Amino acid sequence: MDTHKDRIWYTRKARIHASERLLRNEFHAQTLLVVYSSFSVLLSVTLLKYPEALGRDADLLLTGFSLAILVLSLLLANRDFKGRGLALKENYIKLQRLEGQFVEGVDPDRLQPLLDKYQELLQESENHRPLDDKCFRVLEADKEITRKPGVSERVEVYGYVIGRVIVLGFLYLLPVMVVAALAAGALRSGC
Repeated sequence: MDTHKDRIWYTRKARIHASERLLRNEFHAQTLLVVYSSFSVLLSVTLLKYPEALGRDADLLLTGFSLAILVLSLLLANRDFKGRGLALKENYIKLQRLEGQFVEGVDPDRLQPLLDKYQELLQESENHRPLDDKCFRVLEADKEITRKPGVSERVEVYGYVIGRVIVLGFLYLLPVMVVAALAAGALRSGC
């Protein structure tokens, strides 16, 4: 009995982590699109007033950047991070209700319908990634959980977190780096 309840609990916790990951992705995607679009508008206005402030080809680079923003916005819209995150949230809430129905000494005749409901709920939404389960277990490792993470899982999770911070930092700093590169190019060419 406890193994069934345990399995539901771990699935629910991993789906909570997956939902939160998708909603964070939605936040960063929307924020980056606003930052990049604002950056594009500011550069466009600057180039209207000072056409050669960032070099002779700045208008072409800005056009390419604007096109990249358009393509990125279409790609991100198709990923539907928010919708997927909310669907997982609804699913893990249902899993929590099901978990509460598992009690000590449940009648075997009542057990099978609960297990069938669990299988139904598993198919109701997309599955979490294996990394979501690992992240949850690493974050909860100091608590009494039955599936303690191993060293390789901890390394994988910490590597993922560090990599994510680096990639997000790069993406947020990209507009500043582009302006700096354009300005340096303009200074070298004597514009």
